[in-house]
Amino acid sequence: MRQGDDGRGLKAETFPSSSLFASFCRLPSGRFKVVAGEPAPFYLMQDLTLDIMEFKQCIVIREDLKLSSGKLAVQVAHAAILAMERADKRTVRDWKEEGQRKIVLKVPSLQEIFRLREEAERANVACAIVIDAGLTEIPPETVTALGLGPASAAMLDKITGNLKLV
Repeated sequence: MRQGDDGRGLKAETFPSSSLFASFCRLPSGRFKVVAGEPAPFYLMQDLTLDIMEFKQCIVIREDLKLSSGKLAVQVAHAAILAMERADKRTVRDWKEEGQRKIVLKVPSLQEIFRLREEAERANVACAIVIDAGLTEIPPETVTALGLGPASAAMLDKITGNLKLV
C-alpha cells in the first residue's frame, strides 16, 4: 500500500494488485471514497464495502407551473437548503464529505409533491416543501418544490426512482 497527500489534506491510499489498482480517499469521518483507478481486487472491496455509503439529495419541481429557468433555479436552491436544515447532522456531514450530490427531478402536479412528501416522511427522510411568496411569476403561496434529504441514495431511489430529470 502506498500513501500520499492529494493536495487538499486528504490521504490517498493506493492498493496495487498485479495490473489492477484503486485509489481511496480516507475521509475525516474514517470512511473511504474511491477517487481514481480501476476496480479494486475483490478481497479489498469486501473489506471496504462496510465503510462506503453514498448520500444524495433530491429536489422535485412541479412541471405544471412552467417556471422560467431563473425561477426554477431559485426554487431548487430553497428546497435544498430547507431540506438540509431538517436532516440528521451526521448525515449532512457525510453528504458534504462526498461532494453534496443533488439530483433535480420533475413531477406533473401538486398532488405528486404531496404524495412524495408523505412517502419520505414514512421513510424518515428529511423533507421540506417550498411555498413561493408570489413576488414575480406565480401567485402567492404556490407550492413549487420539494426537497428530500440528504439521505442514503438507496433510500431516495426507492422514493424517487420513477421520476424524470429536469
